Amino acid sequence: MRLPKIIIFDVGGTLIKGIWNDSILGYKYLYDEILDVRESLDDYLEFVTGMFPVIKQRETCDLEFSFHSFFNYLKDVYGLKSDLPYEEIEYKFARCFYEPILNDHVIKLLDYLKSLNIPLYVLSNSMYSTSCVEKELLELGIRDYFELVISSGDHLVRKPSCDLFKLYLKKFDMMGYHHEDICYIGNDYYYDITTPVKLGMMAVHINDKDIDYGDYLEISSYLNLISELKKYE
Repeated sequence: MRLPKIIIFDVGGTLIKGIWNDSILGYKYLYDEILDVRESLDDYLEFVTGMFPVIKQRETCDLEFSFHSFFNYLKDVYGLKSDLPYEEIEYKFARCFYEPILNDHVIKLLDYLKSLNIPLYVLSNSMYSTSCVEKELLELGIRDYFELVISSGDHLVRKPSCDLFKLYLKKFDMMGYHHEDICYIGNDYYYDITTPVKLGMMAVHINDKDIDYGDYLEISSYLNLISELKKYE
């Protein structure tokens, strides 16, 4: 490990942890306030949950399934009774069953990296749009740390697809950076670490160990990561 010239962060589990509620609360919100449903709640939920196996396919391939697509499907089936902008509907839907909280020592790490003038970016697997992810970061007070935020929910592919990482790598290539100058930080080995290692990037796996595997660093806390990076200042 050495001091990166650019760092890209994952969001869920890496920057943010959360309190989860039943996902049905989001679909009930759409029923109560947004969709013009003319059938019982039970019938509506039976129809909606019947689509869940399709949504879950995103977990077994590199293709992304966006909430926007599913919402458009429900909108065309039922119609709307609300004129709220889509961005507000999406964010309230997401927040019906998920309460985001910053992970421990995130601000300390971001402040440290900014003091080194390292540009920071976000690349997140999410069925929600970049706008929705940005609102979450803004609400938690960390959006301004990042030059750019990208969510897979606005694109066809999701991590670990190389094509999603290349949304940034192509930009950085044109800026004169090499892959080995760039570090990706994430909490999931399969989604966050395997592809950066394959692409020749640096990678940091936020886990329960403090081990340098050569191809990537596994670190148990952001305080330990700060200590590790200080060796290379």
